[in-house]
Amino acid sequence: GFEYGRSGNPTRNVLETCLAAIENGKHGLAFASGLGATTALASLLDAGEHIVCCDDVYGGTNRYFRTCCIKNGIQITFTDATNIKNVLNAIRPETK
Repeated sequence: GFEYGRSGNPTRNVLETCLAAIENGKHGLAFASGLGATTALASLLDAGEHIVCCDDVYGGTNRYFRTCCIKNGIQITFTDATNIKNVLNAIRPETK
């Protein structure tokens, strides 16, 4: 059963299943916010790994990257993503 909404609920399960089907994926995940999704993904990274991020990202995400991620040894490069060359130039072997 579903006893606590944060650990799952039938509506979210259907949304995740439908999103996965639309994208021809096996599974899908839905989050209450973009920052929630960002922190979940960042938690999968190890110290020394690298993220490329657009330089005009949402302020909360910017602060999270600049404080929590850097403190945990994750490297971040902020770049003007309106020019794909900037993004390509920012990629390193340790970029995830």
